[in-house]
Formats: sequence, C-alpha cells, structure tokens
Amino acid sequence: MTIRDKKTLRKAFFRELGPNAEAFKSMFDFAPLLCFYMKDTEGRIMALNRRNCDVCNIKDEWDAIGLRSDEIFPPPYAEDYMALDREVLSTGKPVLKRVTQYPADRSMNFMISNVYPLHGSKGQLIGTARAYRLTADNG
Repeated sequence: MTIRDKKTLRKAFFRELGPNAEAFKSMFDFAPLLCFYMKDTEGRIMALNRRNCDVCNIKDEWDAIGLRSDEIFPPPYAEDYMALDREVLSTGKPVLKRVTQYPADRSMNFMISNVYPLHGSKGQLIGTARAYRLTADNG
C-alpha cells in the first residue's frame, strides 16, 4: 500500500468518525505513558500515537497505517489483540481494564487495555479504539 493509499484510507475513516477525530487522536500523541490506536472494522490500523510506535518498534505511524495486527506481531500476540477487537465489534460494548499476557513490547510486563467501539456519523460501528499501558510504566 502506498503512502497515498494510506492517507486516502485514513482520511475516509476520520471523515466518518466526525469533526473531532483528528483532535481526539492528537490528544493521545502527548500522553507519554499511554499507548493508543484506532482500527477499522477490518482490523486495519488507522491511527496510533508516538508512544505506541515506540513500544511496538514501529519507526513511523505511517508504516503501520492499513496493516492488521497479524501483519506486525507474531501469532500469540496478534491473535490476542485481534480477539479483543472482535469482541468489541461483535458486542458493540467497550472492554475495560483487560489484562493481557502479551505486551506489545514483548517484555515480561502485563498490558492493561481499554477498548471502545467507534461509531460513524450515522451511528454505525466503524472500528475500535484501544488505549493501553504496560504495568512497568507505573513502577
């Protein structure tokens, strides 16, 4: 996927989220201990913050746009992340304070996640947003 394709994909996703999508995403760029991403209903990454890039060893956010977890992480990690996204997509309800044994930094820490459904301008489910922290981040 070219950078132009990625920008087109993300622009359409953000347009469907509404006028505050960019501000919402930007807020997470300045949260030093919190990792964040948004995905569409196909599990493709639409946005992630700098902290998440660092934790996942991704050089630049645009390197991940349009990719699914199974294109970035090995099976047990990707399966865990994708299962949680599917749970939220199938129920339409957030999953809060979920602890996983597969932290994105592949350390021995635990990852504590909150995953929310994202709805489009007409109320339809269009993706998920996850904010997580690693247990070692809080000492």
